[in-house]
Amino acid sequence: AAQLSFWALSDILKENEDETLHIVPLAVKYTYENDISGALSSALTDLEHKLGVKCTTTSLRERVRIVAEKLLDILEKEYRHQSPDGATMNERVDSLRQVILQHAAKQLDVELPTSQRQLEQVRVVRNAIDDYIYDTEHGDSQYEKKVHDEMSRTVASCYKDIGRVVNFIAIYDGYLSEHMTQERCADIIDRLETEVNGREAEPRGPRRIYIRVGDPIDLKSHMDAYRANKRKAVATVTDEIFSQISSMLEATETERQPVFVK
Repeated sequence: AAQLSFWALSDILKENEDETLHIVPLAVKYTYENDISGALSSALTDLEHKLGVKCTTTSLRERVRIVAEKLLDILEKEYRHQSPDGATMNERVDSLRQVILQHAAKQLDVELPTSQRQLEQVRVVRNAIDDYIYDTEHGDSQYEKKVHDEMSRTVASCYKDIGRVVNFIAIYDGYLSEHMTQERCADIIDRLETEVNGREAEPRGPRRIYIRVGDPIDLKSHMDAYRANKRKAVATVTDEIFSQISSMLEATETERQPVFVK
């Protein structure tokens, strides 16, 4: 959002230097109104069948863990990555995410930031993909445009890698906790289905939506910093957006009665 907004404001300022652009953080929280354990169980049965997994437990939480571990096994083989013996699920997921990010960064010829925050590394790779695909300065001849279009299709394949990393950021032991709400369980299963089926899952039932609107961020006040260091300015604004959204999402937790899965 921050990078696209900076691009938009840059175009606006070319026409009128007095204009500005605001980013308004928006927090949206979905909560199911009814017990959806039956729908979650059916979704897991489908995933177990497609992944060749046989589960004897009736615990939704344990079934999610078993399916996630099977998917982890498959992706480790696909990316030719082997975790150390005895590695925990957390360590395996974290290691695989880093391998996928490095794979995408190598294809794009970009250097990942030394920051331990993988979402920051995701942003760098995502911005590199966008920069290449939407670059308008690649020559005027038909052949130059043809070559750029061909390379863009290759670069666009990295979107799949990035989506994979984002999906797996939510799949780790701490997230599969004993006190897992049905919304969290549904979120994990949604991510697993997106990976396995190649499309987003449908809602599991009627949902209530909580919406909170944050404080507008005047992007023009960050333009000098953006001109000096684009990557740093984008990260600063993104952090501000993330901070506001996190606070608003935490506030919505007091407005609902959670339902936990077993």
